[in-house]
Amino acid sequence: IDVEKRLLQEGALPSLLDAAANGQPAADTRQIPFQKQGDLISEVIPKYTAEAKDNWNDKTETEVLACLNLFVEVVGDVPIQDIDRKRVGDFKQKLMKLPPNRKKVRKYRVKSINQLLEMKVSKTLSKKTVSKHLSWVRALFDYACKNGIYTGLNPATDMQPKKTRRPHERTAPFSDEELDRLFRSQEYLEDTHRYPYQFWTPVIALFSGARQNEIAQLYLSDIRRTEDEVWVFDINDDKDKQLKTRSSKRLIPIHPFLLDDLKLLSYANKLKTKGEQRLFPELKKGRDGYGRRVSYWFNSTYKKRCGIVSEDGRKRNFHSLRHTFITRLTHNKVRKDMMMQVDGHAPAQDMAAVYADPFT
Repeated sequence: IDVEKRLLQEGALPSLLDAAANGQPAADTRQIPFQKQGDLISEVIPKYTAEAKDNWNDKTETEVLACLNLFVEVVGDVPIQDIDRKRVGDFKQKLMKLPPNRKKVRKYRVKSINQLLEMKVSKTLSKKTVSKHLSWVRALFDYACKNGIYTGLNPATDMQPKKTRRPHERTAPFSDEELDRLFRSQEYLEDTHRYPYQFWTPVIALFSGARQNEIAQLYLSDIRRTEDEVWVFDINDDKDKQLKTRSSKRLIPIHPFLLDDLKLLSYANKLKTKGEQRLFPELKKGRDGYGRRVSYWFNSTYKKRCGIVSEDGRKRNFHSLRHTFITRLTHNKVRKDMMMQVDGHAPAQDMAAVYADPFT
């Protein structure tokens, strides 16, 4: 079909058809050069993911492929060079009309994209989800531009919907009163938590700033003493563990309250004598790691029982413990570069980041 279109454009097809009708050889067929239209989007995606996935965990890789495959489904598997800003903008408009979880909801999963666009759905994809899809499309074109697969400016740049809130306004740190409710609950005062992770994970998060899954997946060997005699949580991706980003790999000094008052090391040693390898053997690994059960318990059950509500529109959940930790460090004027090393954020590319060794 592509060859036929080119022949029509060049005026060669009518003469060729006439020649064929008269039984004459189409002598000038070889004079028409065939030019490959370039890589299809579906051919570029595996090239991009093969290079980028070393920095992803399994969840991220699944998410990226889902986003990019939806892009192909909406715009078509065309040569990537055919995509311009208008087509990316059209993709965004269609995204904003699609329902969430369309592959899981029975009434949506058998429908094509065009059929879904014609339906009146009760709920559409959030701005955050639309932005996530467009960010991965932009990353795909960044790769294509840098590798000479796409010529021109990235057509997906600055396509994300405008954010209505600043990042710190989405999730709130806990106030002193809320921390009082969480850690002076009946469960903590009477030591009646049903499972060990329910006692330990919130308090470790509060005194370390570690992410939910980083805590849930800890092995006993990740609680260790460094050469300068400091007890640390060794956050790494050894064995079956996952990290959010490469900068998430770090050492977090263990707060004296966890060591001296709560006797964390004694608890860890008891687990070792039982032959356990992980700090929370009761947590089982899922697709997204070990933290899902922690999230469900804290966010759906425990915080509600403690009377934690969000009346200002900001989220209050397990991740708020990390926000609380970082907020307190900031208010106590801890150096930003030191703080970023502890909480696992990538430092800005300045001269200190390039030349200086990390803090001990």
